[in-house]
Amino acid sequence: MKSFARIILLAFFLCVSERVFGADAGNIDDYLRSGIGARNLALGRCGTADVSNSFAVYWNPSAIARLDYYEVSFYYNQLYEDTSFLAVTGIIPTQWWGNFGWGVLNLTTQNIKGWSTQNLYTGEIENRRSVFFLSYANCPYASPLDMGISLKIANHNLAGYSDTGFGFDAGITYRAKDNLKLGCVYQNFLGPVIKLDTKKEYFSPTLKIGAKWMPYEFPVFLLCDIFWASRQSPKISFGAEYFKFDPVKLRLGFNETEFSFGFGYEFEKVIFDYAFSLHRAWDINLGSSHRVDVIWKLSSPLVKFKENVDRRVARVFKRARKYFRRKLYLYAIDEIWNTLSVDPQNVDAADLLEEIKRKMEQGLSEGKFETPEDISYARGVLYYSEKNMPSALNELKQVYNIDPARKEVKITLRKIEKELKRLRREKQERERQMKIEELLNDGIYLYSIEDFKGAVEKLRELLKIDPENEEGNKYLKLALKEIEKRKPKPKPRPKPKKKPKPKKEKKPEIIYERNPQKAEQLYNDGLVEYSLGRIKSAIRYWQMALKYDPENKKIKKAIKNARKKLQ
Repeated sequence: MKSFARIILLAFFLCVSERVFGADAGNIDDYLRSGIGARNLALGRCGTADVSNSFAVYWNPSAIARLDYYEVSFYYNQLYEDTSFLAVTGIIPTQWWGNFGWGVLNLTTQNIKGWSTQNLYTGEIENRRSVFFLSYANCPYASPLDMGISLKIANHNLAGYSDTGFGFDAGITYRAKDNLKLGCVYQNFLGPVIKLDTKKEYFSPTLKIGAKWMPYEFPVFLLCDIFWASRQSPKISFGAEYFKFDPVKLRLGFNETEFSFGFGYEFEKVIFDYAFSLHRAWDINLGSSHRVDVIWKLSSPLVKFKENVDRRVARVFKRARKYFRRKLYLYAIDEIWNTLSVDPQNVDAADLLEEIKRKMEQGLSEGKFETPEDISYARGVLYYSEKNMPSALNELKQVYNIDPARKEVKITLRKIEKELKRLRREKQERERQMKIEELLNDGIYLYSIEDFKGAVEKLRELLKIDPENEEGNKYLKLALKEIEKRKPKPKPRPKPKKKPKPKKEKKPEIIYERNPQKAEQLYNDGLVEYSLGRIKSAIRYWQMALKYDPENKKIKKAIKNARKKLQ
């Protein structure tokens, strides 16, 4: 960190010695400060401490040291009238010798009307400015410091006049903490000199300092850049990127002349970035602009080695040793696990983990930890090293309750809680999958032995847990179909039998003996009824009289006359 501060101070004084800061004035290389790459432009032109692609040859050459892909990046911006800005950059990583980068920037303005000193029209001319970058970056073995340098070749072609100049940019990047990164770039410390006619123009020295900070609790990082250019006042930029919805990333930024926002989407080999900016200067609205770039990764990540040792393993293990020396044992254990995840056979990491365990056990057994806080901390470290998360959580909570200011304990508690939630989710999912598998197997077995009702019960229980289970739905349909097939067909209802009409019993005929006197008496009774108007009753009397005297013509005649009267 001290070396980083010395480098920044040296670059600052070199920049100040070039010119005294005052009112802003134009420089020949101002067009280079417009920036390239939609990602960094959406971040308010912050690119000193964080560049994730080959545009690093422009923003900070040291940033290409950790890039692992052969890649090419394209950026295009159509400016006012017939002015366009094009940038193409690339990275060539190596295993042992650091990384190389290259880039071409071109600003072209066409169809400019030319006039002579006598105010005569001389035709249309073209103004073309080009800059070529050749960059190299590397980082010392197992060091958080990256260093890079760029050779800059600038060419200016205007109305038939042309000249080329050479210069250099140098940059460093320092990872101060896991969530904090610092960067510094000194551009044009040997700036190109362009002479088109008689006057020489110099690319002005520029110092840029930037920082990237990422809070542990939120999926966002914040950027800040400050830069000084000769003959211009200091300027500051801010940016932020939100990456919760990765691979989609949302960006926001602003500086003294513009407000910008944008997004990026990362495919497997291609990255697409977009930025939209609103421009304003001297209280004048200068409109808006759209920027687009495409980064194409031409290879898989290149595994970097130096003397047969993986740099990533060495750097992570170095952080573990650093935390161990500072007695931040929880942080040290995290870094040891990170080391072993990359290199499971790393003996040094395994030995350091055992040393931490031994130190905690020895301190507890010998009474070296006197306060309840230290005892709980030592027990928590032991449980944490053994991945006994529930016990570690209980012990570290006691430490946190006593001293809430211990950041290491606070952050580790959050990690443990997240890990326990993850483990609970995994356990629930495992139990769910086991239950699904058990019900599915039972259902298929019951189906195979033609116990279709039992199979339906099991499969319906399965589908309550996993409604989209294909096998469960398939066998449920089959079982229901089989049940339907085996249902007995209903017999047609028999027609109700008609009840036989009861046979009327024939009454035995009564045989009447001939009795004229009885007949005469009944005849007289009928006459009485007839006289009273009861004709039907009279007929019944006379019919009865005929049974006692069937040959009596008088009675027959009376019956005949009575029936006629009834008609």
